[in-house]
Amino acid sequence: MFAGVEVSNIEVGFGNGLSAEAPYLYACTPVWKEFKNLAGSVQANGCCGAGEDGKNLRWYVLKNADNTTYTLKIFGSGQMADFTKQYAAYYETPWKDYQKSITSVELPDGITSIGSYAFEDFNISSISIPSTVTSIGETAFSCSKLTAIDLSLTKVTSIGASAFNNCGSLNSVSLPSCLQQLGYMAISNMTGGTITLRSVPQLGNNALGYNATLLFDLTDSDRPYMATGSTFSHEKLQASYHRTLAKDNWGTIVLPFVPASTEGLEFYELKDMTKADGGSLSFQKVETVQAGVPYLFRNLSDDSEFTLTSTSDLTLTATPQTASGFALTGSFQAVKLDGKTNGNLYYLKDNRFYHATGNINVSPFRAYIEGSGGAKAQSFMLIIEDGDNITSVPGIIDLNGSIDETVAIYDLNGKLLNAPVRGQVNIIRTRSGKTVKKMF
Repeated sequence: MFAGVEVSNIEVGFGNGLSAEAPYLYACTPVWKEFKNLAGSVQANGCCGAGEDGKNLRWYVLKNADNTTYTLKIFGSGQMADFTKQYAAYYETPWKDYQKSITSVELPDGITSIGSYAFEDFNISSISIPSTVTSIGETAFSCSKLTAIDLSLTKVTSIGASAFNNCGSLNSVSLPSCLQQLGYMAISNMTGGTITLRSVPQLGNNALGYNATLLFDLTDSDRPYMATGSTFSHEKLQASYHRTLAKDNWGTIVLPFVPASTEGLEFYELKDMTKADGGSLSFQKVETVQAGVPYLFRNLSDDSEFTLTSTSDLTLTATPQTASGFALTGSFQAVKLDGKTNGNLYYLKDNRFYHATGNINVSPFRAYIEGSGGAKAQSFMLIIEDGDNITSVPGIIDLNGSIDETVAIYDLNGKLLNAPVRGQVNIIRTRSGKTVKKMF
């Protein structure tokens, strides 16, 4: 097409029949880069991808209507290059000549990373991060004029060191539940505002500035990654957990914080586990809920949706409750139970504990029961103690998952009781004729 043509004398504009995408579709071709008038307002262009020759991502700088500021547009897909010493003499980006005058950056859907130092010291006040981005490099937005950054709907799992450091105007940061790593001083030196986290990532030193309020917004649908450790503390820490449970229904729960209020909910700790005569699980009501400790709980409120909040430190480790060789084990992340390999696992469903005979998925912030030492799996009745009152959730769950309902409770003399009695042996008979002896 250009055979025999002296490209230095060619003037090209959009009026010549070329599409508006031409500047970045052909930006990496030697001929296009020599056009003197690149669609009128295009000042510079090139490649910025991490793929071979950088051609997977292309960029151009476009002069704005005020003739003094510029917009940086990037086109393509895949990873962006990291602009480190390996890329240039000293952390230079290909658009460095326009850096102070660029007020807007447009990123394409399909881009998967933002390179190190890419937009450092830019005068941009906002930017839209596509949902396809999975990582943000070190110092990527450091010292920029950003006022807010929303990553909540992205796939970002790692944010590099100093990525948003020294952004003096930054007032709001929203992070995704899939975030796993937050580098050294990644979001530091905020003068105020709020950082919303939906998980507890692996944190570098001073990753989160102490002038901002940290809000941990944990929902029942999240699948958060929880870093290991003892506690996570911050001067301005708020945490909330959202859950849905119908009135009078039972569930299991483990929280990474101490809730400020448990109004409308009752919590029970594992007290005993007996294996004889079919077995029983005993839970006792508690008034104080600890962080990282799993509980059986019941919703007494007419509202099935509830939120637990706290301003306490956030614990990163769940501690099982143990009794008689069994453990009520909680997890802050989703767990898959292998009932075929471990025959002594139980999970709560429909107000009853079931024996896991296959693979069972346990959601985050839930708990399950596990026997130790390879003890033979049992069928269990769930018994609840509330002070001097004793009730039982009817049903012994057989190993095949069927329910053998409770039909009567007797004392040792054969007297029919309305409920189990503390201080004596209770005989609990089921519809199939099986009995459970239990001493309270």
